[in-house]
Parts: sequence; structure tokens; C-alpha cells
Amino acid sequence: MCHVWNKGSPSELCALNRWERIKRMDELSLFTICAEGFSNLQLSDIFQLNVINNHESESSLISFVERHLKLGQLGQSCILGDAHSSECLICFERLGTSLEKLEKTFWSFSQLLQRFDCRQQQKDLEKENTIKQQQISTTRPFSPNTTCDNCAEWYRKWLLVNLVEIWKRKVCINWCYYTQLACPHLATNKVVEFAGHPVFLCRDQMLSNTKSTSALDCSCLHPCDLIRNKIAQFTVESEQFNSSSKKQPITTTTFDFFHVSAYCQKREKRCRAKIITKKKN
Repeated sequence: MCHVWNKGSPSELCALNRWERIKRMDELSLFTICAEGFSNLQLSDIFQLNVINNHESESSLISFVERHLKLGQLGQSCILGDAHSSECLICFERLGTSLEKLEKTFWSFSQLLQRFDCRQQQKDLEKENTIKQQQISTTRPFSPNTTCDNCAEWYRKWLLVNLVEIWKRKVCINWCYYTQLACPHLATNKVVEFAGHPVFLCRDQMLSNTKSTSALDCSCLHPCDLIRNKIAQFTVESEQFNSSSKKQPITTTTFDFFHVSAYCQKREKRCRAKIITKKKN
């Protein structure tokens, strides 16, 4: 069973105790009802609760929340607030306001994407090649990496991490980098297919001060921290897309690329090792 976030969600969630609330958050979709895969997120994902289970102790939960989320109604009260408490309700209502802004901005960006032929296919296979070439939209997406859908999905997540300010760490530039990489380019002319002006550019003063774009950097909030499982699903979907396009699946790379879930595994090991070392010292 799954449900979609709505205006009544704050009251419903805050009527539950902590563990029941977490379970409910895992069933609550942010964007699309019951959607599986990379395009959707559960409420529990943005609170990084995908690493918490009912076998965790109360003290472990509190420690985890205090380490990752902002104080009180800015983040922690959404999880740690008592049932029927005003702190819990205010925290989730604040989140709801941010999600409303997200949807309005995302709708505007979606209108821009409608200028592209996201189908990326010829419209009439029965006509001669010259005619068919003319029927291919001159404004189709000019990205060799992904599709319009991937662009929209990453842009929505980019909005999410900028508008939902519940985390203690600043957002890594990788969120912006992945979105820029996923989105198509406006071609300079019909001949030059992979050149032109990108639809999306990284311009944000709220990004982490660190200059590193490595997935192994633990000092900022990376996509691996929130959507590791989603990236793994996206990798499979991308390999299937590449296979259908008669291209070899992307399996290895020397840089931080959103198709590769292996970076998330490396990051997790490194960050855990840092935490253990810090505790020993």
C-alpha cells in the first residue's frame, strides 16, 4: 500500500508515535502514487530513514536524527516529536510549504521541456529518408547521456534538496552537476547535435563550499546519501536504454557519473570508516 503526500499528511503523521510514523513515511510517496524506480521518492528517503529499521533502539534513532537533521521544528521534530505535538505538526507543515513551491517551479520547467521532441524517434517510417529527416524535430534533446524524462527527474530532485532545508550538511554540487548533465541542450543549428546552450546551469550560493565533486566526499549531502537505492535502479534502467539503443552498457568510469551506483558503495564504506575513526579518537 502506498499514498501520496497531501495537505492532510502532517496531521496524519503526527498522530502516530515515532516508529509508526517512520513506517508510514516509508509508504508515503512525494511525487507519484505507487511509482517504483528513480522517478519517485518516499518521504522516508529525504529524512535518510532508509537505513533505519524497527530493530533499532530508541537511543540509536535519536542519535541518528540528531546527527543528520536540523534542530527542532527545522527537521528533528518531524521524527522525534511526540504524537499530537505542535512541534511535529509545525515541522511537517513547513515541509509541506516547501513541497508546494517545488511543484510550482517544476511545472514551469516542465513547460520548457515541452519545446523538445522527447520521443527521439522518426514520426513517419513509410516516407523517404529525406522526408523523414525533415520530420525529426530540430528542437529534440541534444544530450548523448539521457532523455527528457531523466532531465525532469534530476531537476525535481535538485529542487527538492534546495527547497527542503532539513539537513545539517550543505548540499553537494553533484546534485547540480547531475542535473546539468542529464538535461538537453538547445542546439546552435540543425547540424551540430551535441553543442549549444544547456537548459540548466549550476548557479547557487547555497552549495557546499568544498570544491570536490567526488562521490567519496563525506562533508556534504550527496545524492548517494538520499537516493542510493534509486541510483541503483536508475543504473539498471540506463543500461536497458543503452542496450535498446545498440550501445554498450556503462559499467565503469573514472569520474563521478550519475549512471554508476558503484560510487555510492565506495562512498558508504569510506564515510563509515571516517565515523569509526572519529569515535576512536
